[in-house]
Amino acid sequence: MLLTLLACLALGLCAYAALRDVVTLIIPNWLNAAILVSGCLALMVAGLGLGAISEHLLAGLVAFAVSAAMFYAGLWGGGDAKMVPGVMVWLGPAAAFDFVFGMAIVGGGLALVLILVRALTPATGPHTQIRSLRRGQGVPYGVAILGGLVFAMGTSPLFGPVASRVPFLN
Repeated sequence: MLLTLLACLALGLCAYAALRDVVTLIIPNWLNAAILVSGCLALMVAGLGLGAISEHLLAGLVAFAVSAAMFYAGLWGGGDAKMVPGVMVWLGPAAAFDFVFGMAIVGGGLALVLILVRALTPATGPHTQIRSLRRGQGVPYGVAILGGLVFAMGTSPLFGPVASRVPFLN
């Protein structure tokens, strides 16, 4: 029961991070920290062995290294780079491929939609209150990270209780 509550909390935090990213192109540090801490709590209550816990934490550490490299290469923002490791602690190494695949598909689709919307709307107007709709701005990759999470959560032991209740996630 507690694991299910933590999984729902993490999913809600990721959805909120995606929404904040769309509006402001910023994912706050406290939000990324909450995703990571909830994942660590889930590891403690899930009843996994020390090996499995270590694998999840190592997946988060590897994700941090890759995300930091992508940030320093200018490929995505700092909030995105901090969100991915927290999500990977939740998902673990078994779900890594599904996560990256889902994130790439959603991110690519989102980029195409933003290109079209930005090209077809005036450069100024009320819609530019949403920062990601402004021309010259980046892609709110928090949305793609959430998409990757949803795509991969069926293969994660920590999200299993939630994913098993949603028909399209099985």
